[in-house]
Amino acid sequence: MRQRRFLLAAALALVALAFVPAGLALLQPRVTVASLFGKNMMRADVTMNSGMEWRVDRGTVVSNVPGLITVHETDGRVQPITTSSSTKVTAKGGNPATLSGIKPGWHVLVIWAPPSGPADSIVVEKRHS
Repeated sequence: MRQRRFLLAAALALVALAFVPAGLALLQPRVTVASLFGKNMMRADVTMNSGMEWRVDRGTVVSNVPGLITVHETDGRVQPITTSSSTKVTAKGGNPATLSGIKPGWHVLVIWAPPSGPADSIVVEKRHS
């Protein structure tokens, strides 16, 4: 009798986990990277095991002048990010692009080191004329 109650309780717990939101469900570990860093992410602060910190910002380019790119994020925040000659720029699909070629209105993803380090890389996600 005791074993039956345990099996029933375990089965009910598994059914309950299936209805828990994806962020809390123990049965869905793939939720993390794909949903956190996918197209819905607009800003992230990442800390590596080594202690190195990175900022990731996604948005629309407001301006791009030598040494500074300004990105408008979907929540209204405007983020100025310094750039340098070592900033790697790629277009969607991995094609190389130039920093000076980035125009206002383009959608970009910028990875940079805080507090004021230059952008390490910029990925042009969508171009607008």
